[in-house]
Order: sequence, then structure tokens, then C-alpha cells
Amino acid sequence: MRGAATPAALSYAASAIHGVLERTAQRGTEEMRIVESADVMLDPKRRFAAVAIATRHHPGPV
Repeated sequence: MRGAATPAALSYAASAIHGVLERTAQRGTEEMRIVESADVMLDPKRRFAAVAIATRHHPGPV
């Protein structure tokens, strides 16, 4: 993802993390299955789109 636009990079990261969490849940373990999930981190099965959201501009400290 090096050099990818921010929305594409965020989409990929969220999709890869979801894959790891999904595999961990399927295995029923408390430890994240990171090494075991290398395949879904490289090629996530489910893709999440990055969507811009409106924010309010606060002129000073909140």
C-alpha cells in the first residue's frame, strides 16, 4: 500500500484487521491469530470502503 491514497490505505488496513479479528473469533482463542492470518492480511476477503464524514470545525479548545 506504499504510496496509496489515504482512503485506499485506510480501507485496506480496516479490511486486513477485520480478517485477523474474524479468524481469531473463529478459532475461539483469546490471543490474536496474526501469523495464522497472514493470507487474509495480504488479500482480505471482505473489503470495507473508507467514507468521509462531516465534522464540525471548533475554533478553540474543546
